[in-house]
Amino acid sequence: MAKHAAQTAPGLTRVIFENNRVRVIELTVKKGSKAEMHTHPAYFAYSLTPFEYKSTPARGKTEHRRMKAGEIDWKDGESHEVEFVSPGRALVVELK
Repeated sequence: MAKHAAQTAPGLTRVIFENNRVRVIELTVKKGSKAEMHTHPAYFAYSLTPFEYKSTPARGKTEHRRMKAGEIDWKDGESHEVEFVSPGRALVVELK
């Protein structure tokens, strides 16, 4: 089974709630922080502060992504590694 974000980046993430339906991860990053390859089921990220990051999928091209404070980004699921271009905070809510 693929690792989830809290397993691959314990210094950047903290599981703040989990049950048989969802996992809620608090993400706090500094510029230059990295999260190794991990997998998300369907999920959304809610940005508490603005931040930028580079997402590189298991197979594919690196994307530069930006989030504004209060923005929500929905993904149907993905495996990727992430490098943070700026500091930031977000909540990641994964559906099980």
